Amino acid sequence: MLLNNIGVSYETLKNYDKAMSYYRKSVEYNEQEKNQPGTARNYLGMGNVSTATYRFAEALDYYRRAEKIFRQEEWLLELSIVLNNIGNVLDEQGKYRESVAKRREALQIMTEGEDFLEASKYNCYIAGTLMKAGNFTEAAKHIQDAEKLAAGIESEELHLEIFEARARLYFGTGRYLEGNRFLTKFHELKDSLYSAELSGNIADMEVRHNTGQLRIEKAEALARNLELQQEKIRADVQRNYVIFGSLLLVLSGSLAAWIYRQRRRNREEKERLKAMLDSENAERARIAQDLHDGLGQLLSTITLGGDSIAEQLEGKYHERFLLMMRLVDQAILEMRSISHNLMPPMIMNHGLEKALESMISTIDHSSDLSVTASFASNYVKRTTSEEITIYRIVQEVITNMIRHAQASAIQLNCTFSGPAITLEISDNGKGFDTALIEQSEGMGWISTIARIRLLRGEYRIESTAEKGTRVLITFGA
Repeated sequence: MLLNNIGVSYETLKNYDKAMSYYRKSVEYNEQEKNQPGTARNYLGMGNVSTATYRFAEALDYYRRAEKIFRQEEWLLELSIVLNNIGNVLDEQGKYRESVAKRREALQIMTEGEDFLEASKYNCYIAGTLMKAGNFTEAAKHIQDAEKLAAGIESEELHLEIFEARARLYFGTGRYLEGNRFLTKFHELKDSLYSAELSGNIADMEVRHNTGQLRIEKAEALARNLELQQEKIRADVQRNYVIFGSLLLVLSGSLAAWIYRQRRRNREEKERLKAMLDSENAERARIAQDLHDGLGQLLSTITLGGDSIAEQLEGKYHERFLLMMRLVDQAILEMRSISHNLMPPMIMNHGLEKALESMISTIDHSSDLSVTASFASNYVKRTTSEEITIYRIVQEVITNMIRHAQASAIQLNCTFSGPAITLEISDNGKGFDTALIEQSEGMGWISTIARIRLLRGEYRIESTAEKGTRVLITFGA
């Protein structure tokens, strides 16, 4: 069991060579102990690694070994998982009829076990295979079954599967408006889940920061008490000079120790802040790289192969294929935009000032608004993590104004004074009641304010009905 769990851990980390090594060691051990279910779990993991490394024939062999054992042992849950995984491999091999048969058997197991969440997902998987085979009528029935089973189940992951299946169904049958509507629902829910996760991380960081601040306040109260004690000792110095000298020595040592501890706490707090920002930005960089290396290369490969396929099609199929290829091109542009937003290359290469100039120019040229900026610069570079965080703050404030202010113009005034930064962002929109910010259920202002506090910045928001909004943000050295 331990060897298998180590293999699972390495598989999660995408270290497939080590994962396969530990799965094989676990197989040897379980075969010696005649632990059939344990051996089947090992084969399942080995099949997953082979699938991830595109060795589909090898994956199918491992999965079928696991299937045979799970059937003998009547481990139905694990059997359904293996059957669905076999369906994934058969899809890759273009064997859609066999894939549907395996997936339907997995669906039957989940339905009889009244696991409606997994049954709903399996319906979506079956629909996906049927659509690859061009059988959209049967696919539609399975999507309907998935929606019925999902009624009353609170699972964002399940609803993502259903939205994606609906979008693919409508695009595949030429109903592009309906397809676009469900594709929009899919992306909105996916973005909401990501924003909620990010906001939770930021809130956790803020709690840690506030805890450190509370400790500082307690230490300051202790210092004040020490000062009162010193005053009392001074009043008694003439009466007992020897005692006074001894106590003064003790108190001086205590005060020195307290100052040392205080400085160390401040230094540790700064290091924790840097670590939190570095961690967030490292995760953003990883996601951006995965998008570029994984999805980006896959979409580019589809585009490269599209021209040769288009030449073989005629009539409405040719036109429909060209439309689908334009959607692929649009997906590539959207993926690149998301990747750049996650980790702006301008900051990495040219620093915050140039990145802000580029962002303002891009927004101004891509929207009906007049978006301008002015810079009073004695620019001194801060850490990359801090500059990325400040860039996000400006980006979120301007995005909120574009979405909600109904403004015709937005102005950014940025003053760099060494490492100190002053940002003034204003619009001529409809304004709003700033007292409602604390009651807001949206992520925009909450996330922005949390980021400002993480960098120990200060902010002020001024807004008047029909006269616009002004946001002033300052960061010290």
